[in-house]
Amino acid sequence: MHRLLLLLPLLAVGCTDKPYVLDTGDLVDTGVPQCGRVRGTESILLYQDNGNTIRSPIETPNEYEITTGVAGPLGDDRTYVALVNGRALQTVDGGCNWEEGGSVPSGDWKLLGAGARVYAFDTLTSSGARSDDFGLTWTAFDAVEAFVGGLPVIDAADPARLRGLQSRGVVTSSDGGETWSVGATLPLDASSLADADLSPGNLDIAVLGAATGSWYSNNAGVSWTPIGPDAVSAIAVHPDDAAVLFATTTNAEDGITTVSRSADSGASWARLVDSSQVSLPALPALWPVPGNPLQALTAFGPVFNENTESDGVNLYVVTGGTGTRTVFVGTWFHINQITFGGDRWVAAVDAVR
Repeated sequence: MHRLLLLLPLLAVGCTDKPYVLDTGDLVDTGVPQCGRVRGTESILLYQDNGNTIRSPIETPNEYEITTGVAGPLGDDRTYVALVNGRALQTVDGGCNWEEGGSVPSGDWKLLGAGARVYAFDTLTSSGARSDDFGLTWTAFDAVEAFVGGLPVIDAADPARLRGLQSRGVVTSSDGGETWSVGATLPLDASSLADADLSPGNLDIAVLGAATGSWYSNNAGVSWTPIGPDAVSAIAVHPDDAAVLFATTTNAEDGITTVSRSADSGASWARLVDSSQVSLPALPALWPVPGNPLQALTAFGPVFNENTESDGVNLYVVTGGTGTRTVFVGTWFHINQITFGGDRWVAAVDAVR
C-alpha cells in the first residue's frame, strides 16, 4: 500500500478573465452564483435546471487542460471532487469555485464517490486510488486488471464494498479496493467486451455489452441471460430502478447508431433515438439520470479545433415515448464524465483555449 503525498495545501487558485460565449441564450438566475460563461480554459462545466442553465467555474487552474473525472455530491449536496491531469480539485459550493487537493499519477482517471470517500480508477490500467478526505490525500491500490467499461460500482449500503467486471470475471472488494476476489466468470461467448454496469442498490444485478451480444445477471454472474442487442458500445443500469436498462448499438450494414431502453431487465427493448434523427456518434456514452428512470444522457464531442472552432459536443436527454430532447448543443469541449446532484450536473471536460 502506497501513500500518495499531498503536493500542496488546500488553497484557492486564480480566476480567469478570458471571454466566454454561450450560444444557447442567456443564463437563467436560479439563486446560485453566476459561475461564468462557457468559452475559456475551464475544464469543468456546471449544468443546472435539467440542462437549461450552463455555467463554468469562477476559479479553476488555467494551466491544466483535461478534467478526466468528477464525483459527487459527497457528504452534502454541494461538495464535489474532480481530477484535472492527476491533480485533485475540491468544491464545497456546488461547482463554482475549486481548490487544489492531493494528486494521483497521470492516467485516464474516472471517479466514484460515496459519503466522504472517493475512488479513482485509471480506465486503461489496473491502477486505483482511494481518498477518505474529499481528495486531499490518496492511498493507491491495484485492482489487478482494468474493468470492462472502465469502472466498478460502489455498494449503496457500504462505501467500502465495490464490484465490477473484468476479463477474468466478476470481482468484488470488501476493503475499499485493497484486495479483490474473483467470483463467477463472464459469458463464454462474450467477445470484444465493450461496456458493463451494475446496480448500486443490488450488486448482484449486472449487465454486459459486447460485439457479440449483451447479457444480464441477477446473481452476480453465476448465470447470464442473453438480452438481445448486438454490437453494443455502451450499456447502463438505471440507479433508481435496476429493471431499467439503456444501450447503444451500431448497425454494421448502414452504420446507424441507436439508443434503446428496456423496462424489463432486457426482455424487450424500445428504440429511443438513432443517428438518422440526431447527430449521434458511433460510440456515445450513456449516463442514466437519477430521479427519472425514463431518462439517460448521451454525449459526444471531439477535442476543440482552434482552427475551425466548429468541433464540439452534442448533449441529449433521451426519454421514453416520443424520444429525444436536445438539452445542449455547444462547441469547444469533450465530455469525459458527468455526475448528478439535485438540480445540477457537473461535467468533466477537455479544456480549451
